[in-house]
Amino acid sequence: MRNFLIILSALVFTNTQLYSQNISIERPGSPLCNGQKTYIHFDTTGVFDASEEFILFSLNFSGERTEIGRTQLDSIAVTATFSSDIFVQSSVTAISSDTINLSVDSFTGLFMTYAIEPVCEGYSNTLEIYTGLVAGDDITWRKDNQVIANAKENIYLAKESGTYTAKVQRGKCTYEVGGTAKIEIGRIRKANLSSTYAAEVCDGYSVNINGDVPNIDNLSFQWLYEGLPIVGATTKNYAAKETGNYQLSTTQGSCTSVSDNFKVRVGGLRAGSIVTQPIAAENGVLSVCHDLNANLSISNYLQNNDVSVSWLKDGIKVASGKSIFVKTPGEYRYRLEQGSCEVLSMPLKIQNTAKMRAFDLLTFSGSNTCEGQTASLYVKSRNSTISQSSFNFKLYKDNELLNTVPFLLDVLSISESGNYHLEGSFGVETCIVSSDTLTVNISGDTIPFDIYPNISEIKTCSDSTLIANNLNLTGIDGPTVIYTWKKDGQVIGNSNQKALLVKSSGNYSLTVEVDGACTYQSNPLKVSLNSLDAKVITPENGLCAENLNILNVQIGENDVRTQNAYGNLLFSSDISYQWFFDQTALGTKATQTINKSGNYKLSLKHQSCEIETAPVSIQLLQINKRLLPLADTLSICPNGGVTYISAAAIVDSYQWVNDSLNASSNAFEILADKVGSYKVWLEKDGCGTFSDIKTIKATNEIPTATLSGGETIQIGKTSQLEINFTGSAPWTLSTSVGENINVNKSPYFWEVTPLETTVYDLTTVTNPCGLGQTFGNATITVLVLGNEENKMEGLLVYPNPSKDHVRIELNQKPKQQPVVNLFNMKGELLKTGLIADKTLDIDISHLNEGNYLIRVVSENQVMTRKIIKRGF
Repeated sequence: MRNFLIILSALVFTNTQLYSQNISIERPGSPLCNGQKTYIHFDTTGVFDASEEFILFSLNFSGERTEIGRTQLDSIAVTATFSSDIFVQSSVTAISSDTINLSVDSFTGLFMTYAIEPVCEGYSNTLEIYTGLVAGDDITWRKDNQVIANAKENIYLAKESGTYTAKVQRGKCTYEVGGTAKIEIGRIRKANLSSTYAAEVCDGYSVNINGDVPNIDNLSFQWLYEGLPIVGATTKNYAAKETGNYQLSTTQGSCTSVSDNFKVRVGGLRAGSIVTQPIAAENGVLSVCHDLNANLSISNYLQNNDVSVSWLKDGIKVASGKSIFVKTPGEYRYRLEQGSCEVLSMPLKIQNTAKMRAFDLLTFSGSNTCEGQTASLYVKSRNSTISQSSFNFKLYKDNELLNTVPFLLDVLSISESGNYHLEGSFGVETCIVSSDTLTVNISGDTIPFDIYPNISEIKTCSDSTLIANNLNLTGIDGPTVIYTWKKDGQVIGNSNQKALLVKSSGNYSLTVEVDGACTYQSNPLKVSLNSLDAKVITPENGLCAENLNILNVQIGENDVRTQNAYGNLLFSSDISYQWFFDQTALGTKATQTINKSGNYKLSLKHQSCEIETAPVSIQLLQINKRLLPLADTLSICPNGGVTYISAAAIVDSYQWVNDSLNASSNAFEILADKVGSYKVWLEKDGCGTFSDIKTIKATNEIPTATLSGGETIQIGKTSQLEINFTGSAPWTLSTSVGENINVNKSPYFWEVTPLETTVYDLTTVTNPCGLGQTFGNATITVLVLGNEENKMEGLLVYPNPSKDHVRIELNQKPKQQPVVNLFNMKGELLKTGLIADKTLDIDISHLNEGNYLIRVVSENQVMTRKIIKRGF
């Protein structure tokens, strides 16, 4: 043997004979290359049994050994990454070699760094091996796998597009440098524009637009407004003070790139919505336990310190600040003010409840499970504050207590079908927090399921895709589980696996046999390769003419899952976009900001798919801001005067405010009884705007009332007379027929029902400013069955005038009993009766002095007589 072999001898005595068994390791002549495979050779002498294996061990600093590998041959492959002591031992006789030190080259840690930004022609991208080099290393740079001549330094300036790699030769070892540099020369990246603050501000304010620009040499900037250069705007940030589209043009050498449009609106604020904690609102309603403080905060302009915030409850100011705590039920909004602009948020109704929904009760593997198996439930909290402050959890089955739950994060195992929900206490015993109800079905031996919950189709732009890679059903990962895949009803060979790589479009289904007692059978899943669907989605909160509106894209339908070749969901960032307004190209992001009505569409491209959505016609909503009456300024009397103001627009909801924030009407009109400025927040189809302002001032203005109208009517009919007022409401009228009328609105329509031709006059009008003037009259001509000459024969009414009664007498008994009605001069029915024989006495002793009408109807004849009640 050679002198570098180390021989260990062992004496084994068997049947009194001496045998010599030896294991000798060949010591490597130089350090091994780190991370590279090599073979450790050894020799044996003596006789070893055929079943004997030779095991290579390494020793750590504590003397503990670790098996590296074993063989029945004379060498063992190792891939060493650090130096250590090693030895070989036989598996049966435990014969060991001497221990030698295996010297391994230290961990190289070779990594490359480079700038990922593309640059223009004439510029270079710096590649650098920044760590892991030692003296004497020989560096080789490659472009597209071709060696670059004379490139031997740790820094290389790449001036051509391509894929760059590097390797290092260290003695007999060759190491690849970590990292691959994909260099692009000939263009520069366009800037991405954003703003820390809102992009909608009031007149006199600006929107600070920030440019995320390439970090490359000799880059110059030029801002554009509606496509034209802005004089002097040559830095990467810009303060926009006008409504319109802004872009940032960047230039390096001969290359220029222009950003997408960034839309700015100057002249108004955007309305927001109220964010609630710890319980989330649902459909604009927040249900909270009695005396529980709810935290309300604004959803927009959080970073704008120049926007003031005040909170309204039922239209009246209650607090200021970007967030408040409340517990009183009512309708809440917040008001944003900046300069001369203000908006109100969407309303939030707070109501008290004894039970709040705060958790979701879920299963790990679907709500259907075979008979005899258990389903695992877990709780997902909607808010960490709720989780930390809740206690006394109980699980209910079919509304009956099943058991207590010590910890919210416990997994709950159930073995019976039923409706399950969880309850606990939040803060105090009387405030109950609960989950929704989860229906669990544990029955039968065949369970239907969806490979992806609520998904009927998979679409991908790849030639193949993996499905069911995240399938999770109870018991399906056991060693005896059998998977059977089918395509279009035909069994796929060699498919006994949970996930399936689909290489052709079709309808796929999966059968999972867990054991003899439980089988899962999937519903069909359609898979479409090289396919992509998308549509433009408009904002849920409306398309508003006064705001910037954002269009989004929805990839696929709600029951369609769009994924990549690896079975992962396709993200919007994986797709290329191009928006169009009519035929004009717009932005290239997944969202598009718009402020014009018209037709919009979107082109999308991903791998083999290139599609265009159907055009979407956008009509921005413009809400009428006028208030009635049309005069800009209205007057009320200093002491008790009022006036009505109403909105001209018919909208979904109204909220009136005045400059003192103590007006509380949420109707289309308000009775204004205080001086100041009034306006109404108008909401329709998710859009909101304030109306024009109506100013109320105090003025001592004597009222006037003007009566107009008059017509010919049939007896018993009603007529409307119009009365117009000037001066401040309320007005009090007296009339020629003895009627007193209180009025708050002008014009007022006075309904009269005369029983004979009557001339109506206004005698007086007053308001809180004093006695005014009346003008005009109206004549109502009354026809009796269309003919004043149609009289009843032989009818007497006496005595007239009378003090206490009048008698109605006929000269002969009629075939049908005549009906007698007594009216006052307002047309109000006071008494009615029948003439039983030929006479009828009517008691009028209780009536006030004045004029009254008696009307007698007999068959087709009608007679009206005026009587006078006297006091005598």
